[in-house]
Amino acid sequence: DIAAQARVQAEQADKRRSELVVNVSHELRTPIASIAGHVESLLLATEEGTVTPPATTLYTYLTIVHNEVERLGTLVDDLLSLARAETGELRLNIANVVASEVIEEVYQVLMPLAQRERQVTLVRGVVPALPPVLADRQRLAQVLLNLGRNAITSTPAGGIVEMSLEQPDASHLMLVVADNGIGISSSDLEHIFERFYRADSSRTRTSGGFGLGLAIVNDLVTAMGGSISVKSELGKGSRFCVLLRVATSTEDTL
Repeated sequence: DIAAQARVQAEQADKRRSELVVNVSHELRTPIASIAGHVESLLLATEEGTVTPPATTLYTYLTIVHNEVERLGTLVDDLLSLARAETGELRLNIANVVASEVIEEVYQVLMPLAQRERQVTLVRGVVPALPPVLADRQRLAQVLLNLGRNAITSTPAGGIVEMSLEQPDASHLMLVVADNGIGISSSDLEHIFERFYRADSSRTRTSGGFGLGLAIVNDLVTAMGGSISVKSELGKGSRFCVLLRVATSTEDTL
């Protein structure tokens, strides 16, 4: 009956909330511990009466702290997006978006990160004169930033990450983020869009798990009327494809 269904749904919601609290706590613990440890080391190294370490050492410690703070900020943003999606408050501004401009914007943000911190080459390739897509520009940039960061993180030094745009048919454009990194096992592929999915591969040991990022990406792409797929092979790399509808001249902005 309706009451029984409501009770089951409430119990499932409580279970999901409990799991979320546990997983968020786990995700927060690592960067917080890293920040606390490095700040403590900096305090000890610069207190009065000690020999100040060389600038390169200070720079290294501060860089680590900076990266961990960014990681925390990303997690908070993901949690806010998740909360809005769960409560049906994820508001999208669907309009005609020139996808190549979003790729260029994300490329400019990620290119220095790829070169400086990972020694990875980030390239972009776009077929000219493609039509606009129906999307939320800000959310589309969030999707590409997430996929791009994941690709850079999972690609060893000397590797290549490419962001490209193709038109598989007259009604759709496909944004592709591909890398020649460590890849994802077939057993993990079917789960990577689940929230806080973890695996035992070297990918998750180095990056802290798949986290919330890909689940949020999936939610956002679906909300924009698109779909996302992935192909990957261990040791050879991954290819994420975001399929979005082409905006027709007769369609009004939603």
